[in-house]
Amino acid sequence: MEIMETEECLEVSLPRLDRSGLFSKTIIVEGVGLARPLEQTTCSVIVDAKDFPASSRQYSAETSLVFTIGELDGEQDLFIDKCITTMRKEEVAMFQSNEAFDWFDRPCVVTINLQHFDNPPGWPLLTNSQKYEQAKQHKQTGVELFKQEEIKSAFRQFSRATKYLLLIDKGLDVPGDIDKLLYQCHLNLAACQLRFPSAADHVITNCTKALILDHKNVKGHVRRGQAYLAKGDYSAAAQDFNKGLQFNPNNKFIQNLLTIAQNGQRAENKQLSSGLSQMFT
Repeated sequence: MEIMETEECLEVSLPRLDRSGLFSKTIIVEGVGLARPLEQTTCSVIVDAKDFPASSRQYSAETSLVFTIGELDGEQDLFIDKCITTMRKEEVAMFQSNEAFDWFDRPCVVTINLQHFDNPPGWPLLTNSQKYEQAKQHKQTGVELFKQEEIKSAFRQFSRATKYLLLIDKGLDVPGDIDKLLYQCHLNLAACQLRFPSAADHVITNCTKALILDHKNVKGHVRRGQAYLAKGDYSAAAQDFNKGLQFNPNNKFIQNLLTIAQNGQRAENKQLSSGLSQMFT
């Protein structure tokens, strides 16, 4: 049997959300061919995961499951997906995580039999319409997950939607309002990142990208202003909140945020003034 170490990292660019998970893989039965499953690949597998917490896929050592890699965003499902992407057709392998996870209090062991899979067409083979529809689907799934407070899973869906949109060739027939869907995805990414203070710079980046596409977007100015507040940049925050009020002047929420930013500015100015006066007394 061949034993190899594989370092896998979940596809999340958020600070505090990405986690590298090192697992060991023991090949029990060699696979055939060279191809391995990709994102959006439909697989037929048997997963012996009795050492695993419950999953919506209901893994079973006796029953073959057919599912698509990347369709679910539960942490245990992502772990299984990552394991499968290292396998070849008809391969049987045992995977052991080398650390406990947020969803499991100890390292886990699973055995996977990859019976069959069909890789989807590569990015260049997808039409603009197919990319657009995939983006809409991922974005809508992300919205539903966000409502359920599944923030990390929602973030992944919005990220996937953004990738599909950025791959659309605007020189060909465009299936819909790509720019609108794209700035919505950037704003949704920012909404996820706002939950984590250390991700303020990423919020600013995504909101700025959204505002390039729609400079009057109130959510873009408000969320970027909130990120500046988190960084203690009260002047920049106040500018964004004032912009938001320019387009939505009666919004009490933005008015309250502007007051917080202005109070922060005054406190900073007072502290600076006090420091300068002490230098010359």
